[in-house]
Amino acid sequence: FFLIIFVSCSKEKTETPPEPEAKTLVSSVDLSALPQIESTNSAFYNADDQPEDVLTTLKKQGVNTIRLRLWNNPENSHSSFAEVKTFAAKIKSKGFKVWLTVHYSDTWADPGNQKTPEEWQGKSYNEIKDSVYAYTEKIVTEIQPEYIQIGNEINTGILFPYGKISENEAQFREIITTGSQAVRDNSDNTKIIIHF
Repeated sequence: FFLIIFVSCSKEKTETPPEPEAKTLVSSVDLSALPQIESTNSAFYNADDQPEDVLTTLKKQGVNTIRLRLWNNPENSHSSFAEVKTFAAKIKSKGFKVWLTVHYSDTWADPGNQKTPEEWQGKSYNEIKDSVYAYTEKIVTEIQPEYIQIGNEINTGILFPYGKISENEAQFREIITTGSQAVRDNSDNTKIIIHF
């Protein structure tokens, strides 16, 4: 009888609660324009006025995440899928996390300008949702960002007129949900950001 009590008590004392997961502060810089700047053969210097790669300088200063904008089909190659995919691989090789800002547009998206990509214009609403899902799935599977924004500055909506909040609030919610679902279906690790 005493042995059973002793073993039971001992067992209770040796069990310890699991350690809480460590939280890492995101220290980020937007370097979307860096590939374009580097294409002009620019030189970069650190605080000691010594030539140094920008990513090396930022790493030394404690930056751990690089934010990049992604446009569907820009008029030049900058912020295109190909450029962002290549740059994201370089960023990861230097030990940074990647934060993608997906504009779902061929150019800047902001509260006053959420222009649907040229390639998607004229599609039905259901085709738009399919396009959002397929495009987001491609981003997550091929680039594998640690963070992804579903849209940029979506205060007034996304993919006008389909997801303009003042005219189509339910569709706006569905589009955001569709993009988010594409992330969830294809990654257990990518965190979703909604940018208002």
